[in-house]
Amino acid sequence: MNPQAQQTLLPLLRPHEHLLWSGMPGQGFLLKPSDATLIPFSLVWSGIAIHWEYYAIEQGTPLFFRLWGVPFILFGIYDRWLRQETYYGVTESRIIIQSGIFNVSTDSLDLANLPEIILTRRGDGRGTISFGRDKQVGRSTVRAPASK
Repeated sequence: MNPQAQQTLLPLLRPHEHLLWSGMPGQGFLLKPSDATLIPFSLVWSGIAIHWEYYAIEQGTPLFFRLWGVPFILFGIYDRWLRQETYYGVTESRIIIQSGIFNVSTDSLDLANLPEIILTRRGDGRGTISFGRDKQVGRSTVRAPASK
C-alpha cells in the first residue's frame, strides 16, 4: 500500500468498505513505447519554445511576446505534475481513482460491472492492471500500476 495514496483515499470510502490496495502512477522519468515518436517531437517543440523565449527576452519584445512561449514550456512538465496528484485504490467492491491538479475528480468503478481485469507484470514485479476494455482499440482506458 502506498501511504500517500492510502491517506488520500481513506476519506472516500463508504461505510464498512476497506481499502485493499492503494498506489500511484510511476513517478519521475518514465519511458513508454509511444515515446519513440514523441521524444523527437518534444525535443523540437521544446527547442522552439525555449528559442522563442530566449530571443523574445533578449530582444526586449513586448510582454505579450515574452509570455507567449511560457505555456508551451509548462505543458511539458504537466504530465509529471499530474502523476504526482493521481491516486488509485481497490476495495472489496470497487476501484477508486482520484486525479487532478486544479480540479480534482474522483471516479469509482464497480468491480461487479467490469467485463474483465487484466494484469500485465514485468520481470521486476511491477506492471499494469487494466480494468475493462475499450471497444475501439482493445485496451484499457483506466490503468493502475501493479506492484510486487
